Amino acid sequence: MGVKGIITKHINMKKIILFIVIVMQFHFVNAKEMEQRDKDIVSSFIDCFKTNNKKKLATFISYPLEREYPIPPIKNEKEFLERYDEIFDNYLINAIKKSDIEKDWSTMGWRGIMFKDGDLYMTEQGLVYSINYMSEFEKKASKLIIEREKSFLHPSVSEFVRPELIMETDNFRIRIDYMENHKFRYSVWPSKKRMSEAPSLIINNGVFERQGTCGNHQYVFINHKYKYTCYISQCNSSLGFLFVDKGDKVVISKPIIDLHN
Repeated sequence: MGVKGIITKHINMKKIILFIVIVMQFHFVNAKEMEQRDKDIVSSFIDCFKTNNKKKLATFISYPLEREYPIPPIKNEKEFLERYDEIFDNYLINAIKKSDIEKDWSTMGWRGIMFKDGDLYMTEQGLVYSINYMSEFEKKASKLIIEREKSFLHPSVSEFVRPELIMETDNFRIRIDYMENHKFRYSVWPSKKRMSEAPSLIINNGVFERQGTCGNHQYVFINHKYKYTCYISQCNSSLGFLFVDKGDKVVISKPIIDLHN
């Protein structure tokens, strides 16, 4: 190998090492070693599954516990106990029972305590606020709800891959559906009208955009000279906003007063 080849190989190796260091630093920043207090919380949570103590487990949940739309959220402990088997199937129960606190659980800064790769999140106080795993029961229930929902919608908006969200302002009801190829559809009704009636506006080919690191995101739709932005807040006190821009001018700015997503 010539001098030029040796230098090139050396430079490439430095790049690889630098990349590995960056990845390790990123992981270190986001996933930190658990303190004993966090380990004790997780251990108590795991014991609920080992002893099949559903009532105690219900006290570990932050209500309402959102489920993936269109499955309705779990509002309280009573409803949690009624729907326990819908969420915690044998796979998830065994995964938690057999989990290693050192390997399978980690603290993730503002996100709290994470199980596996985000199947479940707890607050720092030990309350489960997000379960991203879906059981087969919930998957089937979701399909049934979607099919029933399609039958009640106006024909102009009854076809979609999956519902994304429904949000309301003081005088608008807005529905966003995922279509295909990472594109979304925006449909809007006056709040007094039903979704079985024709929407007052439909905009296709919307896009999804993440905002920052705490889960805020938005859906953006272009309709001729107007830009419609549905901004969804995950880490602020507000639910979000509807913005309508014409050029550089904001012509509509409405807070979201109700949200199902």
